[in-house]
Amino acid sequence: PGGVIVFTLRTDFYEDDDMTVRSRMTELQESSLWELVEVTEPEQYLPNKDPDALFQVWCFRVTDMKYPPLDEDLVEAVETALTSDSQVKRFDHRHIWNSTASRLYNQYIVCPQYYLNDCEEEILRSNAEEVLGNEEVVVELGCGSAQKVKHLLNAADQSEEVSGDLRYVPIDLSPGALNSTREEIEKAFNQRIPVEPIQAPFEEVLPRMGNHHNKLILFFGSSIGNLESLEETIAFLQMVREGMHEGDRFLVGMDLHKEERVLRDAYEAGEPNRLFFLNIVRRLNDELGANLDLTEFYQQSTYDLEDSYRGITTRCVNFKLVTRHTQEVDLPRIGMKSELKAGEAVQVGISRKFRTRDIEQLASHSGFELRRQWFDQRQWFSLNELVPAVDSVN
Repeated sequence: PGGVIVFTLRTDFYEDDDMTVRSRMTELQESSLWELVEVTEPEQYLPNKDPDALFQVWCFRVTDMKYPPLDEDLVEAVETALTSDSQVKRFDHRHIWNSTASRLYNQYIVCPQYYLNDCEEEILRSNAEEVLGNEEVVVELGCGSAQKVKHLLNAADQSEEVSGDLRYVPIDLSPGALNSTREEIEKAFNQRIPVEPIQAPFEEVLPRMGNHHNKLILFFGSSIGNLESLEETIAFLQMVREGMHEGDRFLVGMDLHKEERVLRDAYEAGEPNRLFFLNIVRRLNDELGANLDLTEFYQQSTYDLEDSYRGITTRCVNFKLVTRHTQEVDLPRIGMKSELKAGEAVQVGISRKFRTRDIEQLASHSGFELRRQWFDQRQWFSLNELVPAVDSVN
């Protein structure tokens, strides 16, 4: 509140009653969320290119804020992180994600330095027919983009051996990601493959997936490396396995240990990357009314050796955003005040990197058997087929 918003708009856009822009402007005024300060007379903006196009400049003052319902999980994370005495205020990677994060992620993964997406797609393009089985249900955990799963669904669509009643079930917290994925798949396959999206946390959905037999569960993008600890990683894998039957398969992408230079280039690949990781700070502003200055934060990630757990030793990229100057943090929606001192960091998650022997051990500890692996040409990334171990099949 008190901030000023100025933008330029073509008059014929504004005068069109069906335009979303006009209806949204009117809605904000009627809701007393902003007030009109000034609007200019119509003027030519591009007289040489489009002399008939008239533009006006609109100036509004924000008078109130409309917040979404409080996310109690985020509130708890904020209270824990900002009351910590540590120089690094840790947040779990999951707190980055909402519809905005999905859009920002899709922009940053196309950066040339970000190798993970390209490596996984290379594996899927080259091995889709081999990876594919005779599943009746393909379940994807976290459907940020439909691009990867399309390689498998396309192979299924062209195969005479695959059941004609194959269904695709994407699971995600973001309604925007689910809607765009559903639309893209239905368009790509002319609705030949039914899409049944589910908006819910994985832990709510996976236990119910045990009702579906003959299924392939997908977890792309090395998202499993974003879990906070190896203990949580094993617990997650056990949860997936408990919802599986004989004949089910779990296909999981895992990024591999490599030179720190490659990782730094990938995770500090310019402004699109920074804007994605800043989404946790943006959420504090947008949802809790915080006053953090996003321009004050710069990236300073590290690649650190973890303590060994059950014979597994891995390294993690710790994603950190450091504030240049001290910021007084006011969170009016939860009645909290705090401070980020100059040089203190907000950690917005991790990305764990594995060795081949780590993956085999993880599978064994979780009730799985590592049956097959596929790698990209540079051996930077792995796609792993896990099946329930014989003594753990439901």
